Amino acid sequence: MTPFMFIYKAMRKLWRILLYNPFCYVMTFIIMRGNAVRYGSFSTSGIPIISVDRKGSRIIIGENLRMNNGNANNNIGFSARCSLMAIDGGNLRIGNNVGMSQTAICAVGADITIGNYTLLGGGVKIYSSDFHSLNSLDRRDYKEVDSKNRNSAPVVIGDDCFIGAGTIILKEVVIGSRTIIGAGSVVTKSVPAGCLAGGNPCKVIRIL
Repeated sequence: MTPFMFIYKAMRKLWRILLYNPFCYVMTFIIMRGNAVRYGSFSTSGIPIISVDRKGSRIIIGENLRMNNGNANNNIGFSARCSLMAIDGGNLRIGNNVGMSQTAICAVGADITIGNYTLLGGGVKIYSSDFHSLNSLDRRDYKEVDSKNRNSAPVVIGDDCFIGAGTIILKEVVIGSRTIIGAGSVVTKSVPAGCLAGGNPCKVIRIL
């Protein structure tokens, strides 16, 4: 390691420890409190996007949530901030010791539950709604008819799961505990516990 490289890395580490990480923590704390998020403890690199409406929705987070926002600590090609959304009566429940990077979780009209010790890889997206009606005429009236007639259903992810980078999990899916979902999968149907699954559409590859 050259002297210049040593100095650069030392300065970057000090900047993160003394300025960047504390700033991100304070801003995330303000955002969580402003959205009435119930949480135990968390650590964060970067600042997430959090949105909870006033229609009975809520976000509940357990102990030791770990978030990477942007590509600061997980530079694998996804640069978005984590986005946690609970609207139109949907609730988001995140268990203890969950880790996520650049993850979007949208509990819209139905609940999303994530178990303990589950890891969500870079760019994972979880949706409990189609967001729009399947009827083209409904979609012309976005604010009223379209949103009223969209389909929503709960999503449940068990304990100790690992969801690979870039995976999309759609409504009405249950993923059993200890299951691994391969990167880039599109999960449209439930997956049993203790298996390796992947693909588009996602299918069981083998039992672990």
